[in-house]
Amino acid sequence: MKKNLLLLVLTICASFTLSAQVTIDPSPVSVDNITAADTDVPAHSTMTNNATEERTYLWERHVMSITDGWESAVCDKNNCYFPGVGSKEVTLAADEEGTMDIHVYPNGFEGAAVIMM
Repeated sequence: MKKNLLLLVLTICASFTLSAQVTIDPSPVSVDNITAADTDVPAHSTMTNNATEERTYLWERHVMSITDGWESAVCDKNNCYFPGVGSKEVTLAADEEGTMDIHVYPNGFEGAAVIMM
């Protein structure tokens, strides 16, 4: 049994990249070799407002699949949120970049997660 072969696939795309006003890089993000002993596994991305003016965007976390016992949470440019927070607005100035990270917490369990932003 391979306890250190866990997989987290994060797809950060959907409505963000459709508008071309904002980009996420990299997208998708994939993190592997997660172990049950890991306490916090981040998948790092950067969100960029490509518009010529300040814009407010709404991000939503959609957990497509996740192992029972695992939790996930999001950090944007403003804050890192508790696992119960599934959406927030974030404002970016023209050409501003900001953090758009997803964290998983395996809580001692083997498993995997697929999370879409």
